[in-house]
Parts: sequence; structure tokens; C-alpha cells
Amino acid sequence: MSLVEKTVEILRNKLKVINDSKISDDIFPDSVKKAVEALEKCLGSEDKKRIKKCTKEELVSLHHSLGRFIRNTFGLWGSNEKLLNDCKKSHPDDASMVIIEHLWKKLNGKL
Repeated sequence: MSLVEKTVEILRNKLKVINDSKISDDIFPDSVKKAVEALEKCLGSEDKKRIKKCTKEELVSLHHSLGRFIRNTFGLWGSNEKLLNDCKKSHPDDASMVIIEHLWKKLNGKL
């Protein structure tokens, strides 16, 4: 199992993901700030260090791992219009990258 796969597995367990990588609608984060806070709570210190060390350009490498986790778990493919709107994006792929970038900025003291 790769490091990215292990990280996603840990995130799923910590967020108590139910039924096909989704959590119930009433606990979806409805803002970028809340999504970042949720990720900070469930990411391990080593994962946060790795994300923090990335350059902004390298964040795209998280699209298929952490990005997919965000899209599936936070309801970006489904009913979470509030989070999509707060990201100011209409497509889940773009919205998940906004969240990843905000997480990276927060970890680097840029927010």
C-alpha cells in the first residue's frame, strides 16, 4: 500500500466514512474553512509535514488521492452546494484543489 493510499485509509477511518466513501449530509463541511479544519483534525502530523513541504505547483499531485477523498467524503459530487459555492467553483475537481491549497496555506502560516 502506497503512502497516499494509507493516508486516505486513515482519513476515511477518522472521519467515520459510511457507505461508499460518503458521510451523512448533516455533517458535511459547508465552507472551505470548515473543510480545512476537518482535514487538520484527521491528518497525521507526518501527512501535514509532507503537505506543508510541497510547493504550490506540487499540490496538483494530491488531486487523485487527497483530492478524491475530499470530493467523495465532503459531498462535492452530490448535494454539498454550499461548499462548492464557498470554493467559488462549479466543478468538484476545482473545488477540491481550492481546499487543498487553503490547507497548504494554513499549514504554512499564509492564511
